[in-house]
Amino acid sequence: MNEPTSPNMYIKPDYSAQVEQWLAEGNQIRSLENGEGAESKKFNNRDKSKSPQDAMRQVMSNSVAIAKAQKANPFVKARAEARSKGLIHYTGCKCRTCGSSNKFVSTNSCVECNRSKAAKRMSNKGAKA
Repeated sequence: MNEPTSPNMYIKPDYSAQVEQWLAEGNQIRSLENGEGAESKKFNNRDKSKSPQDAMRQVMSNSVAIAKAQKANPFVKARAEARSKGLIHYTGCKCRTCGSSNKFVSTNSCVECNRSKAAKRMSNKGAKA
């Protein structure tokens, strides 16, 4: 398992004899054209035909599309208005759990569910003590 290290393991083998034989068989060494090579066409899981500028353009267009979709959402507008007015609650989309539409501006969580969870926590603390 513990083999002694020798300097030979760090010396690269000499392939000059094999190269000479390969050339003697009629093979030629040529330089590769642009776009040819041994590298994979997908580096870091991206297509090489896309430049970094194209990739950045795609990221930016996606973020603009998301921003436009959020601006069109009436609940996002209502939350932004409530935040600018300094309110604590606003009327948003219905809660999946209780069906209430009253939400906190800071956390976007349902007021009713938050109160019921807090009551459960307080009752559990009282039972443990």
